[in-house]
Amino acid sequence: MKNRTLRWLGVVAFVALTSPLFAQLSGSYTIDPSGTGTNNYTSFTSAISALSTSGVSGAVTFNVKQGTYTEQVTIPAVTGASATNKITFQADPTNTSAATVTYSPTGTTDNWTVRLNGCNDVTIKGLTITTGGTTYGRLVDHTGNVTNISLLDNTFNGVAGTSTSSYFAGIYYTSPSEAKGVWHVEGNTMNNISYGVYVYGSSYTTSMDSIFIENNVINTSYYGLYPRYAKYQKVHGNTVNALGTYAYNYLYYPLYGVDAQNNTMNCGTGYGFYIYTSAPTGYSPYLIVENNNITAGTYGIYASCAGTSTYSPWSAASIKKNNIVLSGTTNYGIYLAYANFPSSAPGVIENNMIASNGTGTIYGYYPYHVANAVFQHNSINVSAGSLTAGRAVYLNATTSTSYFTAGGNVLKNNIIVNAGGGYALEASSTAAAELSRR
Repeated sequence: MKNRTLRWLGVVAFVALTSPLFAQLSGSYTIDPSGTGTNNYTSFTSAISALSTSGVSGAVTFNVKQGTYTEQVTIPAVTGASATNKITFQADPTNTSAATVTYSPTGTTDNWTVRLNGCNDVTIKGLTITTGGTTYGRLVDHTGNVTNISLLDNTFNGVAGTSTSSYFAGIYYTSPSEAKGVWHVEGNTMNNISYGVYVYGSSYTTSMDSIFIENNVINTSYYGLYPRYAKYQKVHGNTVNALGTYAYNYLYYPLYGVDAQNNTMNCGTGYGFYIYTSAPTGYSPYLIVENNNITAGTYGIYASCAGTSTYSPWSAASIKKNNIVLSGTTNYGIYLAYANFPSSAPGVIENNMIASNGTGTIYGYYPYHVANAVFQHNSINVSAGSLTAGRAVYLNATTSTSYFTAGGNVLKNNIIVNAGGGYALEASSTAAAELSRR
């Protein structure tokens, strides 16, 4: 009897150790409702259940067969996931039509089609993500500490209409949430959404090292770009289109710098780029804003640091070859505030074209409390605006003695026209700059 019991226990142990139910996942799998075999899962839910139960011992790729998957997808933390052991959900390379995941939320507590819930090292690639909701319809949501995420070559189809509610966002967050590590949002097409890329961090010390937002097409009723507290923010090759009256694009709280190049921003009466940081002292945040085509109402390029001595000013800038067309009552072509560039390496604002037909207060180029900037080879054409508040170039600075001294700025070889009857150039304060016109 004792020997029979031992033999039976040995068989149970062998089955437990070799069963796919308990083996850690590694390698390639399929998600296919019609598929069979131990490497196939019939739904996202069953695949994620296996990840949660077993964990991973190597990189894992789920190839998603074409068709529509009507289910809510929540990706949790997975044991073993790492930069080496990445988890990828991607459209099967052999597909001839879309692999679509959709869900119909009924309220704020289930308002997502795909949720990243405290997970790390996850890639979602080539899927179509949509919603069956009408009152709610958020597509991708992140919550908890979510680290090293790649959203690549997906199609997001929302139902925002003209709504400005985050209920209809493409990518958004649910508190408490902290985006961490490195995020890539690249090659996606977002249609009919209220927020495009809203990736949320709460502080310089706890949030993302970097975010790369590249080559996306975003058709939005409210916000296009809104990364928050990514230390380095790279924004290249994107197209943002306002579905209605306006679209806004915020690049918030970079610590190291912003690199925004080769973007097309069709923003209606909204903002091309609104860049703001309050980097603590001891850092040297920089700006690269080049080769962008911007149509906007209020700001073409707005770049400001916090205006007190307890924060770091901009330390380097290259604002070049941007084409900015503005309309609306009050508008700013390039607004640059609290920048203290070394005299040996001045900030450069050159070869930009700025045109404004606003009806009220207009600033083509407005440096506020800036030291050692060179503004050269630019063309500014103000064709309308107030007789007293229309300014092609406007220089100003704070009179506070607690901050660095503004001055050393150079304007040379520019074409500046104010056909609206206001000022071609106005220096509002004697503290604004030491102006050298050549």
